[in-house]
Amino acid sequence: MDGTVEKEAGGDAGSTDATQQEAVLPSVDGAIHDGGPSGPDATDAQALPRSCLDIHDAGVDADGTYMIDIDGQGSDPAFAVYCYRMATTKPLEYLDLPANVDAGVSNFSGLITICGGSVTTTIFFTRARLLVPSLTIDRTDLTFAQVTSDGGPPNSDPRTLRYASAGSCINGGDTSGRGNADLTGTPFRMTAGTTFVAVGYLPACTAVFSPDRKRVDLSGGGYAGWCDVPGVDGGVGALGVEFSP
Repeated sequence: MDGTVEKEAGGDAGSTDATQQEAVLPSVDGAIHDGGPSGPDATDAQALPRSCLDIHDAGVDADGTYMIDIDGQGSDPAFAVYCYRMATTKPLEYLDLPANVDAGVSNFSGLITICGGSVTTTIFFTRARLLVPSLTIDRTDLTFAQVTSDGGPPNSDPRTLRYASAGSCINGGDTSGRGNADLTGTPFRMTAGTTFVAVGYLPACTAVFSPDRKRVDLSGGGYAGWCDVPGVDGGVGALGVEFSP
């Protein structure tokens, strides 16, 4: 493997060997660059892969940051994803979360509980699992998350371990739990249909979105309550994102 991905592409209309030309996506330090009209070589336009699986199938097996275009040459822009498990037949896409440089301020979920012992648990995310082409975030994926706890093992409730949630087990209506999702530095914002509600026992929830819907600050809790994205039949709700103009 020489670090390049080759794809068939047509040449100029006046070329005598247009059907023989190949376009190459160079790979540098694990990054495939856009060779299309907005890329470094506007004269060598070509379709980018639509997923990490496409890149894998083209012969690349190194984890790293790559450019993909989920609708080919449609209206959606290309964007960078981190491709993980590229040496397998089921590589996964992850979205880098640059705002996590302010650890404890951005892209974290928190739980405060005095039920069964005093424990504060916080989960920090540097990448989020992005499902393509649906553009939803799998909030249960902790591959690139760090869990910290100051009073013992994290609570066993699975809602303590997900992206963008805030909870507590203190008393009815408590909102001392804190959480945040921040897509600043990415090409996405949260969709208008993405909402947060109070779930659990005697719960409470407050979600404050930034005007551009790139950030949401969460306060939630209860007597085992949460501020969370509602799911189907009580399941874990996905966080929907869309391209930000």
